[in-house]
Amino acid sequence: MTLRKRFGLLSLTPAVLLTFTANGYATEWNASLGATGLWQQSHVVGEDDRKKILPYINLAYEKFSVSTGGIGFTQPLNERNEISALVTLRHYPIDVDDNNALRNFRERDNATELTLKWSTSLSSLNIDSSFATDISDKHQGYEAKVKLSKPFKTQLGMFIPAFVVGYQSDKLVDYYYGVSQQESSNGFAAYEGDDTVISRLALTHIFPLGDHWQTITNVGYTNLGRGIKDSSIVERSDMWGGSLTVAYKF
Repeated sequence: MTLRKRFGLLSLTPAVLLTFTANGYATEWNASLGATGLWQQSHVVGEDDRKKILPYINLAYEKFSVSTGGIGFTQPLNERNEISALVTLRHYPIDVDDNNALRNFRERDNATELTLKWSTSLSSLNIDSSFATDISDKHQGYEAKVKLSKPFKTQLGMFIPAFVVGYQSDKLVDYYYGVSQQESSNGFAAYEGDDTVISRLALTHIFPLGDHWQTITNVGYTNLGRGIKDSSIVERSDMWGGSLTVAYKF
């Protein structure tokens, strides 16, 4: 039996994009609506900590899903393995319009990515391996990632500790954190982004509030890796983040 069939969980990402269905891939329409309060510590010079309230939307029909996190298709291979394809959005870490320190820097845009994922559910561990590549011609790079997690169902709800390690290509890092010679005239050292390994520890708690309501709480710590933290516009090498989602399942 797969992780999703046992616990109703599709994916929990470091960017705190949450998607879940009721029983594996749905045999009929399933819909969940709610709101997510998000907080993430800033790691870029001049940027404030990210604090937002975002809508939570999840629609699922058979192998297809549409959610706040993106559009996906999942194909079970057997009781323990499944593959999926997701179209998601990578958010830019810098808003030059509101950042006085980086006002004269080039704009970094969101990137649309295609993510291919292989999920394996073992008796003692769940393993998600994924590869995301830019399909919007923005950063033109990629990220390869492995996530290890283990759900624990208790009387206080479900707890899911997870460890994630990801490799980001030099093009991806340079697009978001590179500093050109022209931009270096603003007092920041020129930097050509290098590939990096990012690691993350996270804990997710899912708590049912009756038959329809539930809360999803996520807390995570991320180490950005040398390729990012060596950039002259990055002021810290790690960051904390968290979110609280309240959702109603119809």
